Order: sequence, then C-alpha cells, then structure tokens
Amino acid sequence: MKSTTLTAAFRQPDLTADDVAKIRTFAYEEQGEKYNFVGIAKQVPYSITRHACDLPVIPRHVRRWCMNALTVVQVTPFSSERFFCSQFVVKAFNRTGKPLTETEPEWVNPADILHMREGDIASVTPISRLQYVGHLQCQKTPWNTTCDVAETTQNTKP
Repeated sequence: MKSTTLTAAFRQPDLTADDVAKIRTFAYEEQGEKYNFVGIAKQVPYSITRHACDLPVIPRHVRRWCMNALTVVQVTPFSSERFFCSQFVVKAFNRTGKPLTETEPEWVNPADILHMREGDIASVTPISRLQYVGHLQCQKTPWNTTCDVAETTQNTKP
C-alpha cells in the first residue's frame, strides 16, 4: 500500500468472524506465491473492449450477454495457482462460501469490485452489495483534494 495515494475499505455485510478468519487463512497460505502475469495480461484487451458492452443505455440482459461473450473469447478461464489482485479477492471470498459474485475470478478487475458497493452501477453482478467502511489511506493530490482517513477498525469488526 506504500505506492498508492488512496485506499478505501468495503465490507460484505453478512461476514462473520469465522468468515474473516477463513479469508485471513487463505491470504497467509498464498503469501509469497507468484503473481499471475498471464491472467493480468489476458485482462488488458478485455478491459478495453468491454466498454462497448458496458453502456448504461443498453438493456442489462444484453450487456451481460455481450460481456460474457467477450470474456469467453478474451479471458478464457484457466487453472492456475497464481493470482492477480482482484482475482485473489474473489477467490478468497469464494473460499468462505460467501462469494462476491458468480463471475469467474479471472474476469473480475479492481474496478468491478469497487462498483459492487451500495448505490453504484455494477458491471459484474454482485451477490450482495458491499458497504463502505472508510478510507484507510488518502494523500492529497490533484485528483484527491479532500481526504478523510477512517480510523483503523482492525480486529474490532469482521
């Protein structure tokens, strides 16, 4: 997190302390493993072309069909023990039995997870909306002119 100027935290509303422990265990088990460079490289063309499907004026069922068709062609699922950032998050929640989405982890990018929050228009259909917790870090930049850093609630809530 040292190299970023903004980090926000969101929470899945129905997580229990046991679920959080499962996510933490998964993270510790994967610590030090190699990064999924192939997976992130496959995300690049999809990240560009998916915007054609993502227009809000297109009916939802057509957008979903379009995005699913693109992902099948451009980001075919593959078995790998390596993860890129958003793929790791989706897999961790899948492991708890409380998945964020039914979408393949390889198809999800960080913006997709951000848009799973309450009150937003999600590109990837969330199973339940994420709740905003606060900013963990925020440095003022030309793009972040006001920063309210949330108190760290580590170990107080799941």
